[in-house]
Amino acid sequence: MIHLNYYLLSVGLMFIGFFAMLLSSLLRQRRYSRELQQSEARYHTFFENSPISLWEEDFSEAKVFIEQLRSSGVKDFRAYFKWHSEDVVACAGMVKIVDVNKATLKLYNAVNKRDFLTGLNIVFGQEIHDAFIEELVAIASNKASFESEDSNRTFTGEKKDIFLKWSVVPGHEGDYSRVLVSIIDITDRNLADQALRESEKRYRDLVENISEVYFVCDDRGMVVYGSPNFFSETGYTLKDIIGQPFLRLIAPEDRARVLAFYRARTSDGTLDTICEFRGRHKGGRLTWVEQSTRIIRDPIGKVIEFRNVVRNITERKHAQNELISREKRFRALIEESSDVIALVDREGIIRYTGPSVSKVLGYTAEELIGRNTYELIHPFDLNSIKKMLEGILSEPSKIGNAEIRIRHKNGSWCWIEGVGKNLLDEPAVNAIVVNFRDITERRVAEEMLRQLPIRIINAQETERRRVARDLHDSVNQILSSVKFRMESVEEKVHRKDDAMRIEVANAKLSLENAMHEVRRISRNLRPSELDDLGVIPAVRSMCEEFKEVTKIDVDLKFSRLPETLSPEIEVTMYRIIQEALNNTAKHSGASRLSIHCAKDRSSLTIRIKDNGKGFDQHGHAVNAPENSGMGLLNMKERAAFIGGTVSIRSSPRKGMEIKVQLPF
Repeated sequence: MIHLNYYLLSVGLMFIGFFAMLLSSLLRQRRYSRELQQSEARYHTFFENSPISLWEEDFSEAKVFIEQLRSSGVKDFRAYFKWHSEDVVACAGMVKIVDVNKATLKLYNAVNKRDFLTGLNIVFGQEIHDAFIEELVAIASNKASFESEDSNRTFTGEKKDIFLKWSVVPGHEGDYSRVLVSIIDITDRNLADQALRESEKRYRDLVENISEVYFVCDDRGMVVYGSPNFFSETGYTLKDIIGQPFLRLIAPEDRARVLAFYRARTSDGTLDTICEFRGRHKGGRLTWVEQSTRIIRDPIGKVIEFRNVVRNITERKHAQNELISREKRFRALIEESSDVIALVDREGIIRYTGPSVSKVLGYTAEELIGRNTYELIHPFDLNSIKKMLEGILSEPSKIGNAEIRIRHKNGSWCWIEGVGKNLLDEPAVNAIVVNFRDITERRVAEEMLRQLPIRIINAQETERRRVARDLHDSVNQILSSVKFRMESVEEKVHRKDDAMRIEVANAKLSLENAMHEVRRISRNLRPSELDDLGVIPAVRSMCEEFKEVTKIDVDLKFSRLPETLSPEIEVTMYRIIQEALNNTAKHSGASRLSIHCAKDRSSLTIRIKDNGKGFDQHGHAVNAPENSGMGLLNMKERAAFIGGTVSIRSSPRKGMEIKVQLPF
């Protein structure tokens, strides 16, 4: 019984130990599982969020296929796959893509992994890539890693140059079932490399084919390279000049100056510089050249070499000398001219003016440069000159002209006549060229001439007024006195002598007619109503008399006329209407006439229209008799004297209309 209990105790302890070991193993396995999950989570996080395109692929089927080929006797896999493209395509189909990360989707412009994995034919295309053949060769050689450059296409059709590298995950070297692939986009790098190669080729072609001479000197000024035309232009051979100082190429008289110039540029840190000197041909001939030099330095600024481009500027030098001579002649012409030449920018700022401006405006050229021309222009002329400038600026080479008033330095206003031309687009000028002269005396003379007809008319009106008053106050009084005497004689002879009475009655009638004619002449010369009552009553009275004499109906209207008008406007209105009435009575054959006088904001308008026979304006202008149309001409001249206009419209059988506009 004791042995049985002892045995049962031993068995129980054994089971307890076994269960303890089992529990410990389960706990350890759970811990390992948790660590594995954490490790896989870390790997997945790294895989998904890597900035580089990562792929997990399975090459196991391709590996098996390659081993089968090996068993069939294939030894040179590179040559085999180049000649058996169908096996390359088959191997490509055997490669399984297990997973790709986000960077891969971004690189190939794919929406999600599912679309990417189902659309790989877009990425790889149908053509066989040499890079994939090399991958198969690497697998056949049991290499654990591989790298190459290839090209793919994105899902949007864009070509991508890539650098591909893959490594077999440890533990899978035998079957290649897990291979980690990384892809880097090298499109920009390849484009940059291609651009660099093309740039180098262009540079080499440029150096060897440019018309200018190109050569390189070391830090001591010794020639180490020359372009092909370097030797043809200088006359030296390669043996003559390589390793020799470039000072041999310079005229002896210029060597000290050029040497000092380059020493100064070397010491002050200059990188690019230009020097002009006379180059010396091997045969001794001298030519003017311009040498552009790029000084190549190391990181601390020490000179490594001098790269030089030399061009022949002999013709340019001759042209410059000729230009200098022409400029002197041109400057002398500008400075001695009585006209002023100035350059003005698009804002109206004076950039240059000739010294003759002092003769015209009293300013020196220095006092005007930088000033705005608008400051000098009379306020009444400012808007017109701004509009003219806008017109000139509207197109290149456009010309504008004007006559304006400009303030003299002494404060007075002088008239100038100017012409401006837009040469802003001409690089050598880049301004509006203005040429002007003083026309103050001419304008004063023109003004006096313009005032002369007005003075003549005023003198005529004054003389008419005097003659009219003399007729009315003197001649008419005498005639009235004679009339009274005749009436007295008529009473005395009334019963004595019938013949004498009839004669006196006839004389009295003639005298009354003479008095009536004197009053008519006096009225036509200068109606007293015009001076005493104004133009409106005078015109009304004239129209009533016209209607009574001619039996032509007159419709006279006045609209918005002020109570008082200037004497010039009143006289002009009266004389134009008077002339129109005379023309209507003599030529129109009208039965009705309308006269409408109205004032608007800035002018006074007179419209005179009849229902007469009218005339052909064109035919009348071509075939008019020498003395015809004087009345219409007088109207136009009278209106023009005070700044007004007269326009006439007429056609056969449709009457005539006269429109007069006088400034108010």
